[in-house]
Amino acid sequence: MAKKRKHEAVTGPADENGMEQEAQLPKQHTSGSRVEAETVSYLTDVSEHFASLSSAGDKELLMANVLEEIQGRELKIAADAVTSRLLERLLTGASPSQLIQFLQAFTNVDMMFSLAGSAFGSHVAEKTLAGLHKQADHLDEQQAADLQELLSAMVGAIGSHLYDYIMDKHATHVARALLVVIAGRDVLSPVAKKKQQQQQQFEEEEGTEGAAAGSQHQKGLKSSRSSLQEKLEGNRQQQQPIRFPELLRRCAKMLPIYDASNMALLGKNSYSSPFLQAMLRAAAHNE
Repeated sequence: MAKKRKHEAVTGPADENGMEQEAQLPKQHTSGSRVEAETVSYLTDVSEHFASLSSAGDKELLMANVLEEIQGRELKIAADAVTSRLLERLLTGASPSQLIQFLQAFTNVDMMFSLAGSAFGSHVAEKTLAGLHKQADHLDEQQAADLQELLSAMVGAIGSHLYDYIMDKHATHVARALLVVIAGRDVLSPVAKKKQQQQQQFEEEEGTEGAAAGSQHQKGLKSSRSSLQEKLEGNRQQQQPIRFPELLRRCAKMLPIYDASNMALLGKNSYSSPFLQAMLRAAAHNE
């Protein structure tokens, strides 16, 4: 009975179809989330607690509890408009092993594309891969082996449908982020990165005037960087060795399966061409 009163408090008095609505309501949260209200509340509370922590160890411990709590529901939570943002925030305090553990839930072909093809899930995947890229050069032997195993599985899952990934407006960003981790340096062009950041800011801040104003301010700061700075940074990055050369070769070998007409289409498409350019940048310095 207590559970029923809780639902009525949220939805108001039930009408003549109340019984049917009761069966569906736990799946919908008043904030617009499709995740169960209890889970949204849990992640909201944990995220607020996370913001108060200063110790990396405390954040990792909290993240361990979160990963255990959401096990088996990673996709539903990562692809949701509300919980994806909460999860992104929490993943910033995750250890490399925890980031690897999280992405291991998506190494299945179908699960990976469901995550990458989602407007919100793709952001979570990108942020997780960016975190691994940032920490990849400071891993112990076991973590490095686990990362290579994860990336190999992701290459297999993504590579088997590479055309679909790089032609999709969301999934292409995940494929590019994966390529950055494998290459060991940022191989994306400044123009592609700027467009990607603008798209993400628009999706994340749409409908919020204050956030939109902040976005415009950030865009102004970014546009002030000179092209000379970007070229110098690019030259320094090109001198770095490939992090996982064998995986990069596997990715590169997936491209020639397309015929000439398809390659021409991929080169002109605004979603796929940045991936091809990034692949060429990475492969040009791979011996």
